[in-house]
Amino acid sequence: MNNTNRIIRVIVLLVVLFTGFESYAQDTAACSPKNLSEVLFHKRISPTAKIKAKPTSIILLPVIGSSPATGFFFGVGGVAAFYVGDPKNTRMSSSNLALQYTTKNQFILMLKTSAYTPHNRFFLQSDIRLMIYNQPTFGLGTNAPDTASFEYQVNINGSNTNGSIGAQPISYNFIKLHQVISKTINPSNTLFFGGGYHLDHHYSIQDDSLNVSEKKYTSHYIYSKYYGFDTSKYMLSGLSANFVVDTRDNLINPYKGFYVNVNARFNTTWLGSTAKSTILWAEFRHYISLSEKKNRHVLAIWAWANIQLSGHAPYMDLPAIGYDSKGLSGRGYAQGRFRGEQMLYSEVEWRFPISKCTEVLGAAIFVNLTTASSKDNNIDLFEYIKPGIGAGLRIMLDKKSRTNLAMDYGLGKKSNGFYMTAGEVF
Repeated sequence: MNNTNRIIRVIVLLVVLFTGFESYAQDTAACSPKNLSEVLFHKRISPTAKIKAKPTSIILLPVIGSSPATGFFFGVGGVAAFYVGDPKNTRMSSSNLALQYTTKNQFILMLKTSAYTPHNRFFLQSDIRLMIYNQPTFGLGTNAPDTASFEYQVNINGSNTNGSIGAQPISYNFIKLHQVISKTINPSNTLFFGGGYHLDHHYSIQDDSLNVSEKKYTSHYIYSKYYGFDTSKYMLSGLSANFVVDTRDNLINPYKGFYVNVNARFNTTWLGSTAKSTILWAEFRHYISLSEKKNRHVLAIWAWANIQLSGHAPYMDLPAIGYDSKGLSGRGYAQGRFRGEQMLYSEVEWRFPISKCTEVLGAAIFVNLTTASSKDNNIDLFEYIKPGIGAGLRIMLDKKSRTNLAMDYGLGKKSNGFYMTAGEVF
């Protein structure tokens, strides 16, 4: 049985199992939204009982599996929802965690946090990662190379494990430290302006397909030599100006509202950057409720632009698919499958409940589009556009924080994969 059929059969089995649990729950308890634990263990709560809201919700999930590229991998992934201030006047904050190790000596530690201080006066965004990693690269532009294909890939909480044909594998160590602090600038506490510091350090880079003596060059080697970068290490270090608009009703799983984040990053040599560059990140998310009775009927729209405005960034720091904060853009393709000096991405996802009574089981259908440029190859944005489509399940783990388990199967051109994360993809 190939991996695609295996994933589809697992998804179908889960739907059948939870449909049975749903039917049982309708006979034994009042029809109302429930957590997974309430459905599985038939936990009943009296309608007159006072329920005290938990200030903190932590969901940890074991990660165990295998892929051709990594061998056996295991670890933990999860999401935490918490309040820094009084929930009456402070928005929910969230953190995403991924800790994994593979038998091919890949190590991944990631902690991403979005937090509101009391009365929503400040919005804090942090992204910390330590990785001993390897990843295939393919050159710049959305047409490079069009002959590459993927045997199998798995993405857990933004950490990718891939098996590929026609790729240029690179092994490296990576340290990432991004911290942005923005202050509210309007009475309703929905507009924020601030700044931050960003560090991206790649070192111990090994270009596995490179053989200079036999004149077998890779895209990473050619780009690095042309723009004067050391092929074994480089660094981006700089300050940023940050603007945020946030009207979402929940950070983990919004049912309505929108989110805008514009970040202009100025990398300078006096802060340690290998070379000067200016990079713009502009992101837009919109959540549209499709039903007044069923909150989980949502149309979610996501678009972002990642553009090198000036100077030159190192190859592995160029805009690439799957390099968003959660590492989950471009479902259907692997991280880094498309890369360029400029990149535009858009996605539309329909989220809806399957369980008519408890709403513990839901689903999502999505489609995405990616385009990337390559200055050296004279490839412009929109000259090549690569689509991805897919669907998956949503299992509600904690209804108060709206934390669910998302399991998706994505299909791209000569590429496919399985994606799992705690919380929504965006």
